[in-house]
Amino acid sequence: MRTDGDVQCSSPEFQVDSDILSCSPVIGAPKKKEVFVDDQRIESHPILQFKKGAILSFTFDGRPMVGREGDTVASALFANGVQVFGRHFKTKRARGFYCAIGNCSSCLMVVNGKPNVRTCTTYLEDGMVVETQEDRGILPRKQQINHVFDESKGASDDV
Repeated sequence: MRTDGDVQCSSPEFQVDSDILSCSPVIGAPKKKEVFVDDQRIESHPILQFKKGAILSFTFDGRPMVGREGDTVASALFANGVQVFGRHFKTKRARGFYCAIGNCSSCLMVVNGKPNVRTCTTYLEDGMVVETQEDRGILPRKQQINHVFDESKGASDDV
């Protein structure tokens, strides 16, 4: 466990970033071999009840991870110890799980090749490919053209 005052990073893959008082990925850190999906979860609560859904597998930046049915992508990442979801495209400050209702844009990531997905409101699916979004997350040119001419999409889709 790495510590710096009040900040503790429970995984050797993360180090304390004293500039932002948070945990950041260690560049070149060895990859985890075992994933424990329930490590960061609330197991019991005096009022709320939590159902454990079926285990789903997904990848995050090429690393295999697991989540539970009913998880959002962001909650599954957080349960796996991922706290930094990306960096602000201008300031490079850490972005992560913030509002959990789709308002703040801190959780934007690339999901199954689609950029700018709000992972806090997107439910996890088995086999999903999640990637850290660099810059502003622009679709590749061919996908942009196909998206414009795809008549099956309604006017309100992906606006």
